[in-house]
Amino acid sequence: MRALPVAFNDSLISESTGDNQFKQEIWLLHGYASNEGDLSALSPYFSRHYTIRSLRATFPLPTGGFAWYGIEFDFNGLKETNLPQAQESLLLISDALDWHKSIYPNSPRPVLMGFSQGGILCNAISFSFPEKVNSIVSIASYYPLEWPFLKHIKGKVPHFVALGTEDAVVPISMSIPTFEKAQTDFNIVLEIGTYKMPHSISQECFSDIIKFIDKSLKRNR
Repeated sequence: MRALPVAFNDSLISESTGDNQFKQEIWLLHGYASNEGDLSALSPYFSRHYTIRSLRATFPLPTGGFAWYGIEFDFNGLKETNLPQAQESLLLISDALDWHKSIYPNSPRPVLMGFSQGGILCNAISFSFPEKVNSIVSIASYYPLEWPFLKHIKGKVPHFVALGTEDAVVPISMSIPTFEKAQTDFNIVLEIGTYKMPHSISQECFSDIIKFIDKSLKRNR
C-alpha cells in the first residue's frame, strides 16, 4: 500500500458514518495563516455520509499558522506570490488525489473546498487537474491565471464560487474579473454566488455550498 501523501501530514479526518463502501470524501483547504482546525469546525454540518479531510497547508509561517505559499509586498505595495511554493502545494494536492484513486479505485473522486488562499489553490486544481476531482468549491478567492506553471486541461468539473460583497481582503472588484476571464478565455464553467459578507463564510453562503455539493454529487453518480 502506498504511504500517505505528504499533503495529509497533520490533517484532520471525520469519517463517514454511512454504510456505503464507496465513500465520498470532501477535502477542506484553509486560508493563509490558518490551520487544519479552522475549516474542520464545519465537518459536523456536512452529511454524515461524507468523509471530511481538513488539510494543513504546506509551509509554516514565522508569525503562526500555515500557508500554501508565501506572499510578500514590494516597495510599491504590490503583492508578490512565491510561485515555487504555490507550484509545490499544487503538485502535493495532485499527488494526494492520485493516492486516493490508487487506494480507492472504485470510490468517487474527492470534492475540494477551499477558503481564500485554499480557494485559489482549488481554482488552480480545476484548471490543471479537473479530471482528478468530483467538484470544486472556492470561497473568497480569485482565479490565478497569472501563475506561469498552470497547464490548461480541457475538462469540465462542477465549480461553485462564493464571493463576499464586503470582502476587504479579496475584494469582489478584483476577483470577479479573474473568473470572467477564466470563463471567456478558457471556457471554464463556473457557478458564482455573491453574498453580503466580509472575508468569511456566512450561513447563507454555507447553505448554498451544501446544496451545490449534494447536487453535483448526485449528478456525477
